Amino acid sequence: MSWSAARQDDRGHRQVLQLFAGAVRQVMGRAILPTSDGEIGTELRYCLDAYVVLGATDAGSAPDLSRAEQLALLAVGAIATTAPSTILNDPGRDLPVLCSVIESALASAGA
Repeated sequence: MSWSAARQDDRGHRQVLQLFAGAVRQVMGRAILPTSDGEIGTELRYCLDAYVVLGATDAGSAPDLSRAEQLALLAVGAIATTAPSTILNDPGRDLPVLCSVIESALASAGA
């Protein structure tokens, strides 16, 4: 997702995309530990929201994202938001599947 952040002219859009990428990394890393309760905090959930395709509120226009990038961001955000509670029963089986879907979404967007 840093691939789409780097080309944004608006600093606010870059920041929104970078926060999104950081939140995905955090949730798919530490938040998925076996000791997790399956919940993510409000701040992380906010960073993974669909607003990522709208960008910074004060920019006056949406970020420069292709339709494929928008769809990839939405798919990755949905997976990251729900992954901690989704894989509680069998992380060894479920996490690789979710990671594969994330990789496919990013590949479809040309990342």
